[in-house]
Amino acid sequence: MPYQSPLHILDTLDIEPDQINTEGLNRLRKKLLAEFSLNPTVTINIKGTAYTKDQILKTIDILKETDNLVGHRYIFERKRLLNWLENPIKVTMPVQELKATIEEKQADEFMLSTIETALLEKTKRSVRKRDFKATESPLSVVKMLPFYYSTQIYDCLYDELQSIIETIEAARVKPNVPEDKKIFGFVTNKDWTDLLNNLPDYFEELRDDYCRSAVNYSVVVQKNDKKWVFNISQQLIKIKCDESLVGVINDNHKIYADNYSGSSLTDWGWVRIVLFVLFIIARMSSCSKNSTSSRDYNSSEIEQKAASRILPASTFYMVRVQSYRDEVAKKRSKLVY
Repeated sequence: MPYQSPLHILDTLDIEPDQINTEGLNRLRKKLLAEFSLNPTVTINIKGTAYTKDQILKTIDILKETDNLVGHRYIFERKRLLNWLENPIKVTMPVQELKATIEEKQADEFMLSTIETALLEKTKRSVRKRDFKATESPLSVVKMLPFYYSTQIYDCLYDELQSIIETIEAARVKPNVPEDKKIFGFVTNKDWTDLLNNLPDYFEELRDDYCRSAVNYSVVVQKNDKKWVFNISQQLIKIKCDESLVGVINDNHKIYADNYSGSSLTDWGWVRIVLFVLFIIARMSSCSKNSTSSRDYNSSEIEQKAASRILPASTFYMVRVQSYRDEVAKKRSKLVY
């Protein structure tokens, strides 16, 4: 639950934040009781608000019994910090002020735990919404927290990432590319890669697990959607993972890039080229037969010349298609285990 300052009551009481201590509250209590004893009315007016005697005394007693008044006062006097701690989801995070507070309050358990609670809520919400860009600021602050106060946040993040890996593993077994894109299409985004690369060292094994799952999923669906697989691979090659995975990832990426860019045409692409060339040559032959030329070619010479063009062209392209098939047979993306 987000932090709520107990000092908002100061907005209606005639007391300054630096008076929030036992001595100051006692002086205020005596002062207000004296006003009630001198005032024949049932209520007194403070900053435009009418208070009964019981309301005033109850309010002051609550403040006197509140723990960590010094910490609450510190937060209350810093309105940007106060607003974010009370609403870490919607309010812009005051990153520099948070970092300065952590540096100043390294031994203040109340302050560190209050900041931890807000950071946890912000990080959890961002990851669950797959808004990985929004995790950049809170995680830069989390790194400054003493280890004890960062553990809960990292544990939450670890569980969310583990869940993503399990989802990709399930999709590998039973792929459905259109649905998969909706569920974990974010793996093609730079923000996802940046998050993985900026996590602490103890996330290394989990990061490798993701890379392994993404590699294996890509191998399974590579024929279904070449662009999708290429985009996954484009981010995979940028992730810091174990050397045993780097080689496979790079080799597979070359294949996916080759397939997606069209630097090597598909079998059907070459067939279409052959048909197109044959069509053009046939049109040229037909035009030659039907046109009146000033040169003295007889019909047999024209037919012979046309035929000599067809054979080399068709032979070259059909050989090229077979050569491409042989090349593809040798180039297979690899699974990793």
